[in-house]
Amino acid sequence: MTPPDDPETCVLVIDDDEDVRDMISAILRFKGYRVAEASGGAEALGLLRGGVRPFLVLLDLMMPGMSGQEFKIAFDEDLALPRAPMVIISGDGRIAELAAAMGADGFLWKPMEMPALLTLVESFRCRGTPVSPHVHDPEQDR
Repeated sequence: MTPPDDPETCVLVIDDDEDVRDMISAILRFKGYRVAEASGGAEALGLLRGGVRPFLVLLDLMMPGMSGQEFKIAFDEDLALPRAPMVIISGDGRIAELAAAMGADGFLWKPMEMPALLTLVESFRCRGTPVSPHVHDPEQDR
């Protein structure tokens, strides 16, 4: 993929599930964001080393090869990489605890509601910080 050239509108989406990655990317592109996509942590590190400069990273936890947790460790240790806030996307019931333990900047439940995704992304783009570290969990309404 060609690295997006506008860091103000670039989101890096890292997810091994092609359908999820494509859905998130299509929605973000439709809303005017540039999107860099990676199917795993190693590919994402390559994109970052190759010039992708996102304002936000959306990171799946459960991936073959390099997991989301392993990616976050490698990202934090490589000070040459561009810094960007990281939001964990997962269906794991322990997502809040896992995101906090990893030092992530927020989390979003899968399957995600598109308005919640867009609100979260926009909050990072506009302010550089999230509205809150937790996005509404629709399961709590049931």
